[in-house]
Amino acid sequence: MAKTKKPKEAIIPSDDVIAQAVLEGQAHISEGKTKVEVAMAIYRHLNECPQEVVLQAFVEGASLTPRGR
Repeated sequence: MAKTKKPKEAIIPSDDVIAQAVLEGQAHISEGKTKVEVAMAIYRHLNECPQEVVLQAFVEGASLTPRGR
């Protein structure tokens, strides 16, 4: 019988972590950094979070649309 991997439990960070990531992203935007640089800075904080959480932080902190533009 083949062993199956247990699905990784989604880690939901506290609102403070999400808010910090968004604030850092907004600070980078005001410094004139690119959206890619801003998104990577946000992702470093939220890399183990569910996709929906990361996407919402990108929208709020990196000025991206849900489609990534």
